[in-house]
Amino acid sequence: MSDPAHPRLLDTWHLPGQRTGEDAAYRQNPRCGNRTSWMGARMPLFLPKPVEKGGRYAFAAMGGYGLTVLDVSDPSNLRTVSHLDLPASVSGTEGDNIDVSQYEKTGMIYYSGYPLTEDCYEPYKDVYQIDAKDPENPRVVGVLPRPVPPRSAGITDYCQRRGSFGPKRTGYYTNPGKHDALASSATASTTRACSSSTCRTPPTRRSPPTSCRRRTAATRRSTRTATRPTGSTWSGTGTSPGP
Repeated sequence: MSDPAHPRLLDTWHLPGQRTGEDAAYRQNPRCGNRTSWMGARMPLFLPKPVEKGGRYAFAAMGGYGLTVLDVSDPSNLRTVSHLDLPASVSGTEGDNIDVSQYEKTGMIYYSGYPLTEDCYEPYKDVYQIDAKDPENPRVVGVLPRPVPPRSAGITDYCQRRGSFGPKRTGYYTNPGKHDALASSATASTTRACSSSTCRTPPTRRSPPTSCRRRTAATRRSTRTATRPTGSTWSGTGTSPGP
């Protein structure tokens, strides 16, 4: 972007299994064929320090593909340093955001996804604390506690409030149609409440297919595109799964 009128592509990067012809690599992922997992990047690379100021490493949140650490010191040659698979959560977006604000001080990053459905009809999305001081060996060292409502709220779990609940979501509805915000706590708790690790599955949800097929290009593939940075981030291309 040194010449804004003539931007120049320097390099692209992707994980094995994201492109046509890489079916064997895709089938190695336990989410293969479940029809709910978002597999790919929705956000740009997360850089603790701009390359122009000596930054070397970037972190990629790859949805169901987990976390990847990249060496971006040479923007024309993006290089995979390490990869970390996270526990499967299915549905929603498993890896979307990485907080790198404390990396330079502590070596810690915070990795999270977000729910896409209302009323907790999918597993809760945890926020993982990852020690990346050694970029070649990132490891999960903790999970942030799940928020619990105060006793005065009259509910025992935020799912009983209805709406969406999890990282990035504030509880609003995103699906079309009319929602009954005055449903009783008893109904909400018996039909829509989540446990600490999973949620009730709607009776209309189909079982995963017995064979694993790649999804359409519009929803399955995501390739990061690196251009010469002018700030602290680079843009990646990929289809957004939702707001």
